[in-house]
Amino acid sequence: MSDKSEQRLKLEAMAKEMDLSFPANIGDEKLQNRIDAAKAETKKMQALIAAAEAEQGGPVQDTSDGIAPAVESQHSVSPPKASEKMLRVAGPKKGRWRAGMHFTMEPRDLRASDLTPKQIEMIEADKSLNVVTYEAPVSAK
Repeated sequence: MSDKSEQRLKLEAMAKEMDLSFPANIGDEKLQNRIDAAKAETKKMQALIAAAEAEQGGPVQDTSDGIAPAVESQHSVSPPKASEKMLRVAGPKKGRWRAGMHFTMEPRDLRASDLTPKQIEMIEADKSLNVVTYEAPVSAK
C-alpha cells in the first residue's frame, strides 16, 4: 500500500475542515471538485448575507450553525410592525425536503408569519440548509 501524497493530505485536511464527507477511494480530482463546489456555495451564501444586510441596513442573524433562535408565539398580541422576520433558505445541490417544502440551491425567501413555529424550528435546525434570518419591511400579502 502506498503512502498518500502531500497534495492528497492537503485535500483531505481541507475537506475535513469544511465538514465534507467523502469515500476513502475518491480520486484527487473529484475531491478537489467537491471542495471547490463547497467554497463556491459558501461564497454565494456570503453574498446573500451581504445583500440581506444591505437591504436591512445592518447585520442579519445567521442560523446556518443549526441553532434555532427562540420564536415568538403566534398567539401573542403585539402592535403592528414596520418590518417582519424573513428566512432566506438555500438547500444542497441535490435539493432537500424539510417542513413540507423543497429547497434547492436557488435561495428562497419565506415570511416567518407564513410558517408554523415547528416549521421554522425544523428549517433552522437542518444542517443541510443554509438559513439566514433577517427583517424586511412589511409588504402587502
